[in-house]
Amino acid sequence: MRFEESYIKINRFRSASELKLQQIKQHSKLIDGAFIELNGINENNPEIVSRRINKISSHFIEHGF
Repeated sequence: MRFEESYIKINRFRSASELKLQQIKQHSKLIDGAFIELNGINENNPEIVSRRINKISSHFIEHGF
């Protein structure tokens, strides 16, 4: 393999890694938001918890996560 071919492959891997890192950061923000959203909800009211979880889940699905 020539140097140029190696350089091209390294750049592709770098781009893919940067994209994955960006996706992980977005997931992390959504998960942090989910915990904030669920914080303070009374566990004794399962309907409210269920609605919040469904809302968060639909947000994940809507954004392709």
